Amino acid sequence: MRVTINLLKIATSSIGLFAFATMGLAATFNIEKRNTGFSMDGANGARLGQQTYLWNTNVDNVNQKWEQLTRQGGYYAYRKEGTNLCWDGGNGGSNGQAITLQACNENNQNQHWLKVKVISGTEVYRFEKRNASGFSIDGNRGASRRQGIYLWKSNSNNINQQWELVRTDTNSGATPIATTTPTTNGNDIPDYITDESLFELEGENPHPLVNRSTLRFLPLETKFTTSGGHGWRHEYKIDQPHRIAMTDTYEVFKATVTVDMSDGGKTIIAQHHAGGSGTISKVYVSDSSESGFYDSIPDNGIFDVYVRLRNTDGNEEKYAFGTIKSGETFDLRVLNNYGFVEVSAFGDSFGIEVEDDSASYFKFGNYLQSQSPYGSVNCGERGDSDSFEECYDDLGITKASVIMTDLSYDRVENN
Repeated sequence: MRVTINLLKIATSSIGLFAFATMGLAATFNIEKRNTGFSMDGANGARLGQQTYLWNTNVDNVNQKWEQLTRQGGYYAYRKEGTNLCWDGGNGGSNGQAITLQACNENNQNQHWLKVKVISGTEVYRFEKRNASGFSIDGNRGASRRQGIYLWKSNSNNINQQWELVRTDTNSGATPIATTTPTTNGNDIPDYITDESLFELEGENPHPLVNRSTLRFLPLETKFTTSGGHGWRHEYKIDQPHRIAMTDTYEVFKATVTVDMSDGGKTIIAQHHAGGSGTISKVYVSDSSESGFYDSIPDNGIFDVYVRLRNTDGNEEKYAFGTIKSGETFDLRVLNNYGFVEVSAFGDSFGIEVEDDSASYFKFGNYLQSQSPYGSVNCGERGDSDSFEECYDDLGITKASVIMTDLSYDRVENN
């Protein structure tokens, strides 16, 4: 029997979190430090280098109107309305580093911010700097006029980093459309992934859904492991009822992937898993000494992107696609055409007939390996979460973020 899983996007009304997006215009927000009555203010005029600060909330004050601009990889820039000046966090990241207004530059990652929802069911977010993911925008303690806004070590529980967004352009006369906030130019994450009707989630806190078009996987925060696992993971996997033979499945996974990881890190971002403990396909991003790739130099900040596929004889074949640095983005496609698996990245593809399994299933996300970059030597004990924490500390792995946008997954089952 041929079964086609209905993977059409469910209407946005089923999501339950709504705001308004204006066709053809950038969304504009007042951004208030939560429960203070003070908002982020850019001062009068358009002054290059002006530090942003707090001022009494006034949604009609043009100095408190911030246009949300889409940036690649699920990030945003924020432009002071009527100017070409954007929030800029400066080079790198350190406690107390000022958030200033600088000329907007789409390619300047000092102006790229990730919106991390910190209170479910609200529009309260933390803004994390793209190229310094351990630091977020902070409004300091309390609230007073001209209180400077700066970077501080990221902490979603820190009330000084909790910002409530209030849409200020919904009465502009443009026609509103229903969507979630923030809006992006990317594809919405399919509901059958996030509502777990087809996939189940490993590691729920924090939830990977940042907004309707962005998933962010953070194993260093979830600290999720399994009895046979060799590292912390934050992943979606096909649920039990849909685990069948590779040869009975046609599926295509696509995503734009951004990896922000400490030097020496190694993770699996997509894989086909056998019903037992074995794996059939694995897509890695790795800064290790494993040979045969474009770089293969350990702990130097250059990550090889490659795949390992287990052929019909049970032997692994590996193929290298290219390299990235932390914070960079690439497109990934994984196809299973009834047992023929083909992986594509960097404009290149590699595929073979793979070893079959009667209960195989697809997984994607961030499976951070507890492994030394030198010689791929495992550290920690399988299933022992505490030993993984010691390993990551010893290796200096302090960040391990995988962001996926423009994500789609299509599937047909034969049984």
